Amino acid sequence: MKQLELAAESGVGVSTIAKIENGQSVSLSLLVSVLRTLGLLDNLELLVPEQRVSPLELLKTQGKQVKRVRTRKE
Repeated sequence: MKQLELAAESGVGVSTIAKIENGQSVSLSLLVSVLRTLGLLDNLELLVPEQRVSPLELLKTQGKQVKRVRTRKE
């Protein structure tokens, strides 16, 4: 599919298609329009990094754990 065809079917400008291809920023709504036209809208979630549990939340879920056991020196 050519840039002109994709732009026309997506309802965006050819410059927007060029920006997407070159990795430049475009609005999310324009990106969604292009992805929908290409049948790739389901892949949008791949652009969002996986949320990780913060260290504080991890501590809360683990509870208190013994970190070090002191032994008596003889």
